[in-house]
Amino acid sequence: MRVNRPLLFPLVLLFFSANPLSAVGQQPTLSPVASPTPLRIGKPYSSETLPTRPALPAAQAQSPVTFADITSLAGINFKRAPSFTSSKYLLEAMGGGVAMFDYDNDGRMDLFFTNGAALKDPMSKTDLPDKRDPKYWNRLYHQKADGSFEDVTETSGLKGDGFSMGVAAGDYDNDGRTDLYVTGYGGNYLYHNNGDGTFTDVTKKAGVGGGGWSTSAGWIDYDRDGRLDLFVGRYVEWDFEVGSVYCGEIRAGYRAYCHPDNFPGRCQRQIWDCGAGRQSLRRRLRRF
Repeated sequence: MRVNRPLLFPLVLLFFSANPLSAVGQQPTLSPVASPTPLRIGKPYSSETLPTRPALPAAQAQSPVTFADITSLAGINFKRAPSFTSSKYLLEAMGGGVAMFDYDNDGRMDLFFTNGAALKDPMSKTDLPDKRDPKYWNRLYHQKADGSFEDVTETSGLKGDGFSMGVAAGDYDNDGRTDLYVTGYGGNYLYHNNGDGTFTDVTKKAGVGGGGWSTSAGWIDYDRDGRLDLFVGRYVEWDFEVGSVYCGEIRAGYRAYCHPDNFPGRCQRQIWDCGAGRQSLRRRLRRF
């Protein structure tokens, strides 16, 4: 007879999905070259597709709770590095994710940020984004006793690979230490917390690399067996060849980022733990 174990919740589950609308407001860059003659034309963003701005709320009494921006004072200087090209790849317009979790069990919350990667102009179908330059590394900040943060990325093993987007934090192997699962374009990565301030990439061993373009993820014990399971949210069927479709006005300097509707959606993925820290891809959920 099966005995249900208590439901385990991940310590932190923070992830950010893609939002290409952030690039809509960019002004076109004029170019002296001749007008392009694209082979494939797609649907761009336009003012008609943007959500309307809600009306401002009525004036209210000042809240007794206020916040102060102490980012710089706390030593957090992370900036997501852009890699813009004249090809206007949809990937360029994406944001990143952040996780707040106590990776060294000292009782203080630490921060992890995902970052992009360098893109060539143009990229071939088989090219992968390049993360070797330190400005494209994912970043881990350790919180010190005085409330300030120290960048410990270089020794942590969390510089990352590829174009990172989302992150989910949870103790997938029940060893008392919080691990990280990072999503992005070209593959996802599972990092095991070694307990000494470093992380090891165990993606292949765990069988959770996936492929294509994943945006976000979440840990949850959906079958109440005492082991965390993994849900991965994915985006669209896309690569640098498919993504070379031209959107915008057909004249020099007016190429725009394409609307996601130009590309079919990907299936979500559900992965569950089969014991001994081994994850197994077992089911595809509905398309979105």
